Amino acid sequence: MSASEDPIYNIGEKRIKGIGEEWTQVDLVSQVGSSMAGLLIAVVDLIDKGNRVVLDSNGKYIEDKKTGAQTAIHRRGRKLEVDMGSKEEIPGD
Repeated sequence: MSASEDPIYNIGEKRIKGIGEEWTQVDLVSQVGSSMAGLLIAVVDLIDKGNRVVLDSNGKYIEDKKTGAQTAIHRRGRKLEVDMGSKEEIPGD
């Protein structure tokens, strides 16, 4: 269910590799939903892969617990977003 209470249907997933704004490597799987302009990242999946997710008024970020590398999460209105650039297209994904 979206914030506007419209249903969102899962139509698959996409593997994304890229570089975060702090030049941190990003490698994640995102669910793709119907009628969505952006990708959804499941916090549970991030945690299961060894990350810490901090959503606090003093800071928002994803931290790799092994390396300590942090990827900033930005609040833009009522959305939380991660800025990143594409590193490469993954064949078959």
